[in-house]
Amino acid sequence: MVCRQCGTEIAAKAIICYKCGAATATPAPARRVSPGRGAGAKASAYNTWLIAAVIAILAGAIWWWMRYR
Repeated sequence: MVCRQCGTEIAAKAIICYKCGAATATPAPARRVSPGRGAGAKASAYNTWLIAAVIAILAGAIWWWMRYR
């Protein structure tokens, strides 16, 4: 394989040219992660409901314990 920048013979699996440092292939475009709803939002909503349920159960248990002790 030949470097496109300087013409030096380089290995077929080379990522960069050892002589001039030029990349041998164009880099893949970066993926953009859109903010907002996704898998993390579903997990967050589930965790919020779980915490609310635990608090409600604890409040009910404390109320029952205070009333009937």
